[in-house]
Amino acid sequence: MFSAFKYIPRLALSPSEMGAYYELPDSDKSRLLPYVPLRGWVASKELKNSFDKIKEFSGGRKIILDVDYDYIYENKDYLITGEFPREVFRQLDELLNPDAGYENWCSLVAEHEWIVPVLQIRDLSNVLAQYEVLAGFGRGVVIRFSLADVESRSYVEVLDRLLPMIKEDERILLFFDFGRISSKVVDNHEVIERYLLDAKNIASKAYFSVSGSSFPDQFGGREAGSNTIHERRLFSKLSVTFGNHIIYSDYASSRFKESGGGGIPIPRIDYPTKNDWFFKRERYAESEAVIVDNKKKKYIEAAKYVVSQDYWVSDLNIWGERMIMMTSAGEEFAIYNPAKATSVRVNIHLYNQIHFTDDLSGRDTDDDWED
Repeated sequence: MFSAFKYIPRLALSPSEMGAYYELPDSDKSRLLPYVPLRGWVASKELKNSFDKIKEFSGGRKIILDVDYDYIYENKDYLITGEFPREVFRQLDELLNPDAGYENWCSLVAEHEWIVPVLQIRDLSNVLAQYEVLAGFGRGVVIRFSLADVESRSYVEVLDRLLPMIKEDERILLFFDFGRISSKVVDNHEVIERYLLDAKNIASKAYFSVSGSSFPDQFGGREAGSNTIHERRLFSKLSVTFGNHIIYSDYASSRFKESGGGGIPIPRIDYPTKNDWFFKRERYAESEAVIVDNKKKKYIEAAKYVVSQDYWVSDLNIWGERMIMMTSAGEEFAIYNPAKATSVRVNIHLYNQIHFTDDLSGRDTDDDWED
């Protein structure tokens, strides 16, 4: 089943990233399989709201669903008090109860036919029983390994325990989530290749994805420039060995870990191409007050710069491109805040990576567009 997809982006369950996915043409949504760590929707009190939003944005299409461990146990209130701030945290915590082979998690997966489940491996005491239940749904099973799992070799222990069931199973995706991807990681791709080959020796027919993000945390004081998409470079290296059994993945142009910084965000428009992220920032002058009109003016100036550059492609005919064009024209409901700018960047990035090997000029997206 995994062979049907060209791209497995890791998407946060947030308005910006899920909204970017929603705005893709329907034909393109069918070519990607999002990996979504389950968390509460914005400030919702109940987990039900998260599922309502996922179905709204996906239209019931298949999505790889995991549980966002960091969201549950690394939130500030829990770290300080040891108590969950809202009911949704407790509901998520129950899903990670390992009793009876993660029975709560398996029951949740059973209720939603669109879920491609991730095997929970923090407790391995009943991992075979859990795998048998999840595999029995016939939707495929994803096993995620972090960089720590790989460096400690615990990923081999997990696969060895599952050996009787996974050796010849083609409905498995081994998802290696390495977090930060840098040029140094690409230069040392042979090390990652050995990790994957060790896994392939156990699960000979499994599919692989190596995911992470090279989107910059800082822009080095630059006002305009570009950053290389190292995830794509890494994939190209690994594809030589693994061919069509490795599926491209990344963090959909989001940072490895989003962190709130001090100060006023500098208005910025990002424009992804297939291999690079271009950007333009517009700083506030010392004499300019940070007010709505000035902020809007800065986004308009940044958008005008982007659409005037050689890298700009004017006929992708997708939502993100139209938003940049509308901003450059100063139209209403365009990009006038960081959240909208992020959603636009993610939308264009998803589209480019789905069509990485395609000629995109003049392509008809089929869908009617609504503002």
